[in-house]
Amino acid sequence: MAAGATCAFTVAFSPSINAPIKGAVTITDNTSVSPQVYNLSGAAVLPLSFSPTSLTFAAQTVGTTSAPKTVTLTNNQNTSSTISFAASGQYSATPGGVTPCGTTLAAKAKCTLNVTFTPAAVGPIKGVVTSNYGGSFSPIEMKLTGTGQ
Repeated sequence: MAAGATCAFTVAFSPSINAPIKGAVTITDNTSVSPQVYNLSGAAVLPLSFSPTSLTFAAQTVGTTSAPKTVTLTNNQNTSSTISFAASGQYSATPGGVTPCGTTLAAKAKCTLNVTFTPAAVGPIKGVVTSNYGGSFSPIEMKLTGTGQ
């Protein structure tokens, strides 16, 4: 490369895991400061995400149902997504709130679910709300905790 000249290059980022990722670009040449290292970092954005990322229910009398807690499901993609959702065990997830979830979620759109807890036993009870969208990292899960009393 000629003295004083410049060049450009592109660095692509295609994460395969949902975690912070670090890397570097190293340029080696015949100068006294070779190599030059440019540190890079990035993080994957899940195609769909829950907010909040977990729920904790107050102690609930066995056999009774808690008041619903609203959860937002966001489509972070530039395309619509076919979705399904379910809750495990002694939890229930149903469409609700201001923008209830259906079977399709538009690009960059949000919808809401109501999650309730109906303990069948005394003690701590864990569960999850799962949303399946048929893509990478599918299904996503939101952890649930509650206590039957």
